[in-house]
Amino acid sequence: MEARIADLIASLPEELEEPTSAQAELARILADLASRPVPTGRVHRAWSLGTLSAKIAAGWMVTHVRGAFAGEEERTRRTNEQRLRAALAILGSMGYMRGAVMKVGQILANYPDLVPEQLTNTLAMLHFEAPPMHYALLGEHVRHELGAEPEELFESFEREAFAAASLGQVHRARTRDGDELAVKIQYPGIGRTIESDFKNLSILAAPMRLGPDGDNFAAQIAYVRDMLLLEVDYESEARFLERAREALSELEDVVVPRVFRDLSTRRILSMERLEGLHLTEWLATNPPQSERDRIGTLLNRATGRLFFSERLCWGDPHPGNVMVLEDGRLGLLDFGSCRSFDGHEWGLITLGVDGYREGGAKLREAMSVGCDLSAEQAADPERMKFLMAYAAWYWEPMAVGDEAFDFSDPDYIQRGMQLFGETSSRRYTRSHPVNLYNARFLYGVRVLCHLMKARVHAGTITHEELERAGI
Repeated sequence: MEARIADLIASLPEELEEPTSAQAELARILADLASRPVPTGRVHRAWSLGTLSAKIAAGWMVTHVRGAFAGEEERTRRTNEQRLRAALAILGSMGYMRGAVMKVGQILANYPDLVPEQLTNTLAMLHFEAPPMHYALLGEHVRHELGAEPEELFESFEREAFAAASLGQVHRARTRDGDELAVKIQYPGIGRTIESDFKNLSILAAPMRLGPDGDNFAAQIAYVRDMLLLEVDYESEARFLERAREALSELEDVVVPRVFRDLSTRRILSMERLEGLHLTEWLATNPPQSERDRIGTLLNRATGRLFFSERLCWGDPHPGNVMVLEDGRLGLLDFGSCRSFDGHEWGLITLGVDGYREGGAKLREAMSVGCDLSAEQAADPERMKFLMAYAAWYWEPMAVGDEAFDFSDPDYIQRGMQLFGETSSRRYTRSHPVNLYNARFLYGVRVLCHLMKARVHAGTITHEELERAGI
């Protein structure tokens, strides 16, 4: 992890307009975050976000005023520098607050063309290289959860985390039987931060609840809150891991880590440690096209099987949760953000499949029901035209029949990002809450395939998995 952070620091511009260099500022942020506990109070967290917004806004105002008196090249340089300053400020605040706020940063880093490149490149650290908290802040937490010091529980335990993210950090360990483990330790108080953030959000979003779609908006917010709270329940994640491992056991080239129940609790999760390269590291080795296609195919096969046969949505696909193991197999990590569909939700999904197969009125019905539209909204031709365009984009990789779909095509991802953005600008945000995680899963997997420049027979895989699931 240190080497990768050092590489990022070295790649930043030598100097910004301020005396402090970008390299020194990033190094200071990382060192500072390691020793600061997560703030849990509503007022403190709201104040931190408000201060961040004010600083970024002031920076952009100064850049805009100065740019009015500069040439085009100088304006471009100043804009890029301000984006970098904003990215560093956001990284510092999100790394400090963690929890739901940091999840937003991870999501922003996932999607190309949604935010400036300087921001996504810096926030990409939040996926798997977020600044870890010092072990002294977590030591008592370990003793409270497992009843003993790590040195008493494991044959060996590395006090320095090798990975950290929004809700916890991961340490290497070895059992007395010689099993190599990844031990995920939740940040103390992280559950309270989620409650605090959503209480603040409910106040800020109160005006939106007064509109015609207020009830649906409130349901979506509550759904996201409940899903994030589920992510801090490591016993739930252990169940999803075991379920996914069993469901994918027939796929010899796909691996889900084994859970060690006797060394796990609601806030600590001990898993088999997989050895290999995370997706970004693997891509940096410049693998041949055939390997990109193979890994992309395995990813689509595994996630499709979980979705259709197991009725399980792997809700957090990003480069930090995908590995190419030393023997070439695909490793899938982090099953905290999963959704197991209930009967009603599964009915909406199968209605969507029927709509795709039949098209026309059946597809319009599926989009209307899935978005929970009123009769008046469903009769709006512009709204339905937009929803049908979204459905066409959704099913496009599967609509090519037996041909391979080329996910490297930037136009496809850009059109998806544009549609995603238009749902807000057109105020077409009404939808059944389960679609939030379905969209997160769908966009995530396709962006991963785009990063790999993979060519995948997505239509064949989908049809085979639908048939296997009896749909």
